[in-house]
Amino acid sequence: MLPTFLSRIVITGFVIGSFHLSACLCASACDEQDGATPNGTGEATLRITVPEVEASLNMGRDAQNFTLRLLLSVRVENSTDDALTIAREQFQFLIDGEPAEIGSVDAHPNFPRSTLAPGKSVEGWVGFNSIVYDGHEPSMILRWQPPAVPATDRKPIDINLNEELRRQSGLQQTRLGPEGCLLQITTNRNLDVLAIWPVASLLQSAAAAKIERILISSTREQPPVIHEEFNLWLSGMIDASAKANDPNMRIIPRLTPPFPRQQIQFTQILVGGLTEAVNRQYGLYRRPIAVLPTADAAIASALAPVYRHIPLELVLADLRHPTPGVRRAAMAGAADRMTPEQAKVYIDEALLGSPEFLIELAGYLNQIPGSESVNALRVLSENSDPRVSLTALRSLVRSLDPAAETAMTELWAASRGKPEMQNQILSAIIQLNDERWTSLVAGYVAEKLQEAATGAKIFSEDDNPDAYLESISRDPADSFGPPRRFAPYQRSLMGSAVAFLRQQRHAGTLDALRLHLLQLSDPTLQDIALAALIEAGDSADDALIRQCLDQRIRAAQITDGVRIAVVQLPSPMWTELLLKDLKSGLDASHQPLSAQAMLRCASATQLDHIIDDFDSLPDNAKQQTLRHLVILDHPRWKPLAKALIDAPLPQASDRNTPQRANARSIAADTIQLLAADASEQSIEILTARMAKAVEEIGSSEDMPIETRMYVHRLIETLAMFAHPECRRSLNRVARCENKGLREKVTQQMRDAERLSPAIQMLAQQMLILKKNDEKFEDNEETIRIYTECIEQDPFLPRLYILRSSVFMHLNRFEETMSDLKLCNRLSPENMDVESMIALCQIRLGDTEAGLKYAEELVVTAPRDLSSLYNGACSYSRAIENPNVSDEQKRRYGYRAIELLRLTIATGFDDFAHLQSDEDLVAIHTHPEWPAVVEETKKMHEENAKKPPE
Repeated sequence: MLPTFLSRIVITGFVIGSFHLSACLCASACDEQDGATPNGTGEATLRITVPEVEASLNMGRDAQNFTLRLLLSVRVENSTDDALTIAREQFQFLIDGEPAEIGSVDAHPNFPRSTLAPGKSVEGWVGFNSIVYDGHEPSMILRWQPPAVPATDRKPIDINLNEELRRQSGLQQTRLGPEGCLLQITTNRNLDVLAIWPVASLLQSAAAAKIERILISSTREQPPVIHEEFNLWLSGMIDASAKANDPNMRIIPRLTPPFPRQQIQFTQILVGGLTEAVNRQYGLYRRPIAVLPTADAAIASALAPVYRHIPLELVLADLRHPTPGVRRAAMAGAADRMTPEQAKVYIDEALLGSPEFLIELAGYLNQIPGSESVNALRVLSENSDPRVSLTALRSLVRSLDPAAETAMTELWAASRGKPEMQNQILSAIIQLNDERWTSLVAGYVAEKLQEAATGAKIFSEDDNPDAYLESISRDPADSFGPPRRFAPYQRSLMGSAVAFLRQQRHAGTLDALRLHLLQLSDPTLQDIALAALIEAGDSADDALIRQCLDQRIRAAQITDGVRIAVVQLPSPMWTELLLKDLKSGLDASHQPLSAQAMLRCASATQLDHIIDDFDSLPDNAKQQTLRHLVILDHPRWKPLAKALIDAPLPQASDRNTPQRANARSIAADTIQLLAADASEQSIEILTARMAKAVEEIGSSEDMPIETRMYVHRLIETLAMFAHPECRRSLNRVARCENKGLREKVTQQMRDAERLSPAIQMLAQQMLILKKNDEKFEDNEETIRIYTECIEQDPFLPRLYILRSSVFMHLNRFEETMSDLKLCNRLSPENMDVESMIALCQIRLGDTEAGLKYAEELVVTAPRDLSSLYNGACSYSRAIENPNVSDEQKRRYGYRAIELLRLTIATGFDDFAHLQSDEDLVAIHTHPEWPAVVEETKKMHEENAKKPPE
């Protein structure tokens, strides 16, 4: 029979990085013996460039075993006078002189075989796997090898990727701060696992120069990406005393690759102005080294502590430094140490500077004591540059100087009739959430409500606090905190002001809202008032709110604010009106909330009518309705779910992209609801849809992306269950005509098995045996191990298959059959199991029943490796039974040979196992046996020549 292998339990993670090799590497001929590239060659040759390289760091089962996987984009231009044939197999990747294993290129296009005419070019991807990663930098050479046939005098062409990697990185070093205490390293490429080697040498030099602070940034307009493994490597060089005071550094990673160990320590390492890639492959949910938004923010963060502890004269000198980050750090270190005279000199000088200087000055003036700073903020608050005025207002709001209140009062009075200025003041107060200015905001809200109640329009759709916050977020004094965000009903400045007053528990605001609620003619302002009263949660307001909602709904002024309020205070009298609103061509983004409000209002009778008319609902409303019915455990939700997932998915030619995406979302959500229910009826719906989908797809590999994603979701969902019918459905897919689906379901079932505690326990036992230089044998000890694993997960078929295999090898066929039948109940129509049942029946002496069963399996799965191979084994074993005539033996032998040839046609090429399999010994004397062995060897040779998929 086929060997029963335990699939390796491997935890694999990919950390992708890429570097772009934009320069053209004019690949000159190299000497094959020493690899040297001659300089100044004038010979016309090939021009080879490597525009992009993707590197993956793969983690194996052993925490110390890591390999690199490289995907290279290669472009070849024929600069010769002759036509040349270029093919994938002509490229080698040499690691320390040894060729790397050829691998697939994932979704990238493979490098094609092409005959290049002079002046023409071709490009594609080549992949290389299983490059051992132990931390040291190997020599990396991409070599083009001229074809052997036809013979040519052309020499190999080498591209040194180590050198090109450094050139493209363009690493530059700059010393900043007092005595150059901060080293800034800039890069032009992504910081991934390949970037560790070039950066490591710079850090070694920095440590030798006694530099304690490191900043890594970039000058590129499009920021490079820093990957998790690079961040983790950097964190290993933070001084132990610094780690003790940083909560981010107290995290122990789940896995640590064998990065280069520099044996150097720094007090501080910062990263600024780069994009962060987070995949959490190493068990980190907070980054060891925070990535700040800009390089200047990182410079200021690194140097501010330094400037606080050096003589003030040195700090004042750096207030005029050309680097903004240094100036900000110096100001942070000097703001509360300057004398009034020094502050006046600096302020007077800065007021004459550029807007950038004014922004920096305004950001720190609130920290400088004295009336001079408040007066300066008062002036800057009315600056024509909105960046300066916003920063100054924000600083003035934070100022604790007694003169600040007077200045704010004067500014507020001056803002009368100036909406833009008034908005800036309110935005600054609201963002900083400073309770000292509550009365000012309350007065503004009360005044606007009074005006609106008289019919004046006080609300503008353009009022958006985020527009102000975007500029305020550049305040140099607050570079490290995230900007404040507002809830959806706070998008207007008025809404933000009301929310601010609610946070301050200002009772007068609620009284004003109650007083004017029904007189507010502006729906947007009324929505703000409704949201505030709903949030207050006072039942005494319910009648007033309902009266307002009734007016709005009957006037067809239904907004999301009204819908949110209706969800809190539903009434059946609004159901029909809300349903009409839902079907009135409402934008798709509003449909879920509209449906939720309508369903919350619906009585039992109204809900039945909605279900009867389910097909007329918009798509998003259908999704929301189904969820609502599931929450109610309504008896009619499952038929609706079946109708939704049975509906054919719209294809690219049918509807636009948003509609297709929406259809995918509805289908996926429905599958999830059925899976969460997990009842027999839900499982029957899912398995029936799976069978229908396989039938619809057939053998076509070129299925639309919507269909592929949908079927994959079904497979992933069914694989989560231990239910026999789910496994039956997956076993059927595993032998369907579609290769892609077969591979997907096989991989998904293996992944599900790996999550089982039984498999995890078995992996531990395997490690113990390996450590003791032992292996699994067909004995009682192996049976004991399998039995203990089965106790961890009695519903996992794999362990019963493994134990039955041992029983069969020990000729304990009754126990074998017991395990196989139990396994067949757990996972029906599993060809591995059923074909072994047929073989076991024959070993028990029931030859006729065993062979009949084996033939039925061949008919059921005519291309399945297990049914064919184990069928051959069944006929071979039948020859050994004493109740078999010579004529039967002859027929059984020829049928076994026939089934073996059908097995070989599926791609079977394990000739070593074929020759050593005890179940096939009886046909070794068959005249066709040598030919079968040779055919298997030939298939092995053909498979070895095939390019990896």
